[in-house]
Amino acid sequence: MQDGNLLLVRKKVELPPRCVKCNAPAHTMWRKKLYWHPPGFYLLIVMPGILIYAIVALIVRQRAEVLAGLCREHRSRRLRGIAAAWLIAILGIFLIVAGIVMQGDRRRETQGILVLLLGVACLLIGAVVGIVVARVLVPKKMDGEFAWLKGAGLEFLATFPRVN
Repeated sequence: MQDGNLLLVRKKVELPPRCVKCNAPAHTMWRKKLYWHPPGFYLLIVMPGILIYAIVALIVRQRAEVLAGLCREHRSRRLRGIAAAWLIAILGIFLIVAGIVMQGDRRRETQGILVLLLGVACLLIGAVVGIVVARVLVPKKMDGEFAWLKGAGLEFLATFPRVN
């Protein structure tokens, strides 16, 4: 069912063999376990720390299992994005190593720090790009029985009845 721009499904669902992005016939099926917890728990990162947040998030998270289709174009776009993210991250690792080596030379110590910082930035950018482009459907909310998923295309959503 569609709930606005969200796809409302049971927490274990096999969607029709159509691309969830454009509604074309699916070339491959994407199987994923999606996890969600109420956003208020992110405050635990700031207050007690990331370790406490991780433990609490593991305890309170809810899970949905989704099997969704992707057409050739959207599967290729996803794979190209993941490859680009890996290349950016590998470049970041290379720059971090180069920055460390450059800091050993007194004449290039300042440049080494800049190269090191650029490497760390590339590593982080690669991770964020990978997370963003690898996602097909993103959980926005879950309850005991249902999951509300963001990321389905309008053409795909239009094939489902609206929630009253």
